[in-house]
Amino acid sequence: MKKEQFWQIIDETNRSMQDHDQETYFCRIVEALLHREREDILDWQEILNEYGRAAYRSDLWDKSLELGIHSEEEGFSSFRLWLVSRGKDVYLNVLRNPQTLEALVQTCEEPHFEKLDYAAYYAFEANLLHTGSTQQEDLFSAMKYHSLAKETLRDIQADIPPVPMESPVSGQVLSTRDMEILLNSKRLVYGYVYENSGNSKYLIEGAPENLANFLGSHPSAKQIVLTDLLDRFILDTFGFFINRCPDQRLLYEVTEALIPIQSGDTEAKPALCATTAEIEAYYEMQDQKGLEINFSGFEG
Repeated sequence: MKKEQFWQIIDETNRSMQDHDQETYFCRIVEALLHREREDILDWQEILNEYGRAAYRSDLWDKSLELGIHSEEEGFSSFRLWLVSRGKDVYLNVLRNPQTLEALVQTCEEPHFEKLDYAAYYAFEANLLHTGSTQQEDLFSAMKYHSLAKETLRDIQADIPPVPMESPVSGQVLSTRDMEILLNSKRLVYGYVYENSGNSKYLIEGAPENLANFLGSHPSAKQIVLTDLLDRFILDTFGFFINRCPDQRLLYEVTEALIPIQSGDTEAKPALCATTAEIEAYYEMQDQKGLEINFSGFEG
């Protein structure tokens, strides 16, 4: 599925409704997806995740917080799903100028739509039943082995207005081998770091000790938020200390490795992580190498 098909489903659903009743909206999205190929359903969820993550911006966080739309991470996540549900033009306009959000929320329903994140899940389940498939995995299990085409990811990224803050590099350069280890890890985590100098987004290997080293290497951060690849909350910090972590076992394991760093008894080791800019540069380099190999083979 391409981004155009994703937005077509969203926009056609909006045009088919006089209001924005979320239960009806949800059912129509499920209906629009369930008869498609399962790969398309997986793609639709991946594209939804990408646009949701792209709206994870400090300027939008600040404006939506100012308007009382949310007061915590989960509320901001639900708000971003709602923003996508309003359609491409509305979504991009708000990203370009978060000040337009105030007029929008005054004329619309409650700006939260957590349930939208489960539309593809229900469509995937219904598709399995409709086709008589004996496949046992659900959508979220299937997504562990699924990824969007690089071309689709680039098209989505090209849509997104630039963030009005600098996105710094991680301060370390991974070797090609370490980058491959990171990208092939089965427990990857997104890290959003907010500092006075700007904000940045990382992909992090999710072992508890590695997470502790990542947190410990950003002592000046105002806040760090960790999510899984589906943008589901894992933990956040307030200053240099963990604020919330619903998974108590993970909290214990991360804290055990983090406390010696916080107390100054040991220094944070280099974490296995990379910024999204560094990962894009790595893929571009790999693509270029592939082209050079192809041309070399052709010339031979």
